Amino acid sequence: MARKKSQTEKLYNIKLCSELGQEVNFPSICKFIREAFQVSQLDMAQRLEVELGSYQQWEYGKREPSSKYAINLYLMYLQAKQEIDQKKNESSKTTENQLQDPLAIAS
Repeated sequence: MARKKSQTEKLYNIKLCSELGQEVNFPSICKFIREAFQVSQLDMAQRLEVELGSYQQWEYGKREPSSKYAINLYLMYLQAKQEIDQKKNESSKTTENQLQDPLAIAS
């Protein structure tokens, strides 16, 4: 049993970092997801099938979700990140098209 506890401690000592080297935590992940999909805290709670108060505690940093919800949040984070990247690519393509085609600016 002591070995399992030791492994768990190692797991929790791992710091998650964003691409910019900033530490990632559940409040920032929750906010990022909500902003990417432009949804409310209630929408997030319903999607995760948790009480609104529980979700709010995660987003405010008062509690951390259980592993089941942490995994679901991570999957939602990946989808949100993909959504943002896709929007950035579409935006840059639109800008490129406008630069190549002056008539696109007028329309």
